[in-house]
Amino acid sequence: MREGEKVPGCKPKSGCVRYLNNKMAGSTFNGERPPPGQFGGDLMMRAPDLRRWAVGGGAIVALIALFILLTQAIGVYTDWLWFGSLGFRSVFATMLGTKIWLFFAGALVFAALLLVNLYFAHRFTRGGTSNLQVPEELLSTIRWGSVAVVALVALIMSIVFGVVAMDRWETFLIFMNKVSFGVADAHYGKDISFYVAVLPVLHFIQGWLMGAIIAIAVAMGAYYFLRAMVQGNRFDLTERMRGHFAVLAALLMVSIAAAHHLDTYEPLFSGGGAAFGASYTDVNARILALHIITGVALLSAVGFVVSLFYGGLRFMVASFGLWVLFAIVVGAVIPLLVQRFSVDPDEFNKEKPYIQRNLDATRAAYGLEDVRVQDFPYRPTLTAADVAENRQTINNVRLWDPVPLTANYNRVQFFELYYKFVQMDVDRYDIDGEYRQVMLSGRELSPEDLPVEAQRWVNRKLQYTHGYGVAMSPVTSYTREGTPEFLLRDIPPTGSVKLTKPEIYYGENATDFVIVNSNTEEFHFPGPDGEPVRTNYQGTGGVEVGSFIRQLSYAWQFKDVNVLISNQLRDDSRIMYRRNIPERVAQVAPFLKLDSDPYLVIADERLWWVQDAYTTTDRYPYSLPTDEGFNYIRNSVKVVVDAANGDLRFFVVDPTDPVVQIYMQAFPDLFEPVAEPDPFMALPEGLRSHVRYPIDLFAIQAERYLQYHMEDPQVFYQKEDQWAFGNELFFDEPQEVKPYYVIMRLPGEEKEEFVLIMPFTPFEKKTMVAWMAARNDVPNYGGLQTFTFAGNVSGPELVEARITNDDDIRSRLTLLCPPESSSIICIRGNLLVVPLTSQADEEGSTVLYVEPLFIRPATEDFPPLKQVFVADGTSVVMADTLQQGINELVSLGEGGAGVELTLPDASPVATPAQPGTSAVDFGELTPETQKRLDALLDDIRTLRESLGELEREIEEVAAPTEGSTP
Repeated sequence: MREGEKVPGCKPKSGCVRYLNNKMAGSTFNGERPPPGQFGGDLMMRAPDLRRWAVGGGAIVALIALFILLTQAIGVYTDWLWFGSLGFRSVFATMLGTKIWLFFAGALVFAALLLVNLYFAHRFTRGGTSNLQVPEELLSTIRWGSVAVVALVALIMSIVFGVVAMDRWETFLIFMNKVSFGVADAHYGKDISFYVAVLPVLHFIQGWLMGAIIAIAVAMGAYYFLRAMVQGNRFDLTERMRGHFAVLAALLMVSIAAAHHLDTYEPLFSGGGAAFGASYTDVNARILALHIITGVALLSAVGFVVSLFYGGLRFMVASFGLWVLFAIVVGAVIPLLVQRFSVDPDEFNKEKPYIQRNLDATRAAYGLEDVRVQDFPYRPTLTAADVAENRQTINNVRLWDPVPLTANYNRVQFFELYYKFVQMDVDRYDIDGEYRQVMLSGRELSPEDLPVEAQRWVNRKLQYTHGYGVAMSPVTSYTREGTPEFLLRDIPPTGSVKLTKPEIYYGENATDFVIVNSNTEEFHFPGPDGEPVRTNYQGTGGVEVGSFIRQLSYAWQFKDVNVLISNQLRDDSRIMYRRNIPERVAQVAPFLKLDSDPYLVIADERLWWVQDAYTTTDRYPYSLPTDEGFNYIRNSVKVVVDAANGDLRFFVVDPTDPVVQIYMQAFPDLFEPVAEPDPFMALPEGLRSHVRYPIDLFAIQAERYLQYHMEDPQVFYQKEDQWAFGNELFFDEPQEVKPYYVIMRLPGEEKEEFVLIMPFTPFEKKTMVAWMAARNDVPNYGGLQTFTFAGNVSGPELVEARITNDDDIRSRLTLLCPPESSSIICIRGNLLVVPLTSQADEEGSTVLYVEPLFIRPATEDFPPLKQVFVADGTSVVMADTLQQGINELVSLGEGGAGVELTLPDASPVATPAQPGTSAVDFGELTPETQKRLDALLDDIRTLRESLGELEREIEEVAAPTEGSTP
């Protein structure tokens, strides 16, 4: 272009011509940059350049959107396959279908509202000429670009509001399948289902619409500003724009009025009174205030509409200010005055009926309304008759704590580096015709413990695919070396319990995916000759992954290209993932709350996992919530998982629970048919005898029972009978006593049963006031009983202090674990409080206290069980065995008469390890070694006696004589 030549698209004498001419001449625009708003300067961009940028940006956005959509589609496809492999495709379809229609409903409703507002905004701003001094071609591009921006923003906002609606799929499913609770709240008289199923949906719709109105108002403000910029005009709020915003403000005030109306139900979930739930102030002031504010908000909405015709902006401000004033004065100040001048001076009399509502609702919501309460006549001294009547209980007192026992299992029974015992489970089994409490754990695979050079894809995904077998031991028995005595041990499994299918493909430590039925044989277990035994999978678990499409999908999902390119996969190969038990159950039923401890069961000669599942809600009026937020809970579902195939079965064991009835209607193919009249009959027979009352639920109920055992409102208000959990020393650190399982005969019952118990102490005191029991055995499963003490009974902390301060025990501990030595460490385990019931003794029953002592070298990571502390209400002893300790206690209680009781041998003979394995053999000692050990023990006893005599002589010498000066 030459100087002076006419520029296409530029008017004569326009700024762009002068700028280009001056630029060609090497000068600036009269020494300055072009005027603002005119075409030119260093920011000049031609229309083709702008189009290229727009096309490039659009392509990038499209690629990102395509990647997101493809990832989501592959996730849906693989989930479809996974749910189908479990037989729960209808469950997935229900969840997915609900999410899809909620997404489109939310997105389309928001898009419709936004388009209506855009239509009026466009009408209010159309017309007029552009004041931008730019070529017409560029002006057209800018206009189309602004349209594209508006469309893109509208699409994104619609997607966001669609996703927000989609995330509440469970809320809508509960609403669509609601059932009556058969219980009405104490204030409004509405069925509890209104608060559980209806009110959450109403709250969501109101909040969603309020958010949509606010977002649309912001979008309209941005649109008006963008239009002004595109036209090159200054942004001014025109009369039509004010009218538009006035309508949006009126709609916003209507949504606020709806929020205030719904908030009139929220005091039923308030924690501001003397008890949880609506208080006197809530009922007589706050709810009334909310009704008034609702009316004022609607009046303010009318004021915004009136401002369209009269008063303008000032009337809008006045309408909004009226609502703010009433919200502050009526909503906050008046309830505060009522509380301060009416309730506080006479709080109990004002709050008494509302405290009663809280007591009734909380007990019902946590399943405490049917707790049986009875006295436990207490006698402090253990007698021979107590032992004779409670032999089975004593033979099943748990000495082994889960933490040290896990360490011992991993020392004695791990066999190879890639095996690990993750967690101990407590259960009961019929062993040789005897009802025995045991602890067991699965030998799970731990491929992360393989050497670094073995951390290869083939090893981790194709060869090392499963754990193998279970170790089981009685809770009471231990060898002379302080290790467990096993009922089931070794590889292959041998012992008193038959296990023919010991594979563990699904467990607590199974986190990564594996592929079975590949060209690479799986490692099965280490053989007796040191050579590994290999196998091919024979089950039905996992998803078939033989086709190219499936391999590609799973390679994408797991971000692992080896799934696609490996030549080891066959047509019948199966990929197993979501193998962790809680994760697996949660994926199928995310609406259930899961217990923290899925436990392993041997039944029908194979392995099963039992996962307790709870139904919960936070919308039970007047019920005090937990720290986790819910205020209603039921253990309505037992989930059984096959350890080899991963099959899931959901058994409803409490069909009276309204919440589980909702889910049964929503997912009819998920739950097994309920058996009548006993729902536990639906469980396989081999598993029925192993159901447990879950510790997590019992702990929650016990915590609530600390206060809610008080049924009188005045006693509750004054906290006259507040209870607490006792404290114990565990690994030399104080901690609260946790619930624990025992085999015992409950007072009034004819035989022993598996019971979960928890002792209680008075608040900030160390005596024991009661103990609570949950029954586990069918048909009495779930029965809760509380036994109260009338006299002074030692609590766990007092017994711990007696153990610590006993002179004989302190001397023996000094010998076993010298304070100045850092090579030997004494560890005190869990203190168990075991009630022993006496059916014939009119003087009552007694309580046995048992605590194990673990003694380990500082260089070892597993603590052997070496000694036992045993106590009753009057004495405490330290002994080598539980039997010895009980004999000493009975002897002390009967005047030192030397009573010798022989308890049945509860210890099985340890099965020796198989040849060629790396298990440590802790079998019986040779006669010569046993003789030397007995002699050593005699020397230690003699030394203890000598030290005791020396200590007494020193005390006599040091004691001041009569008349002497100390």
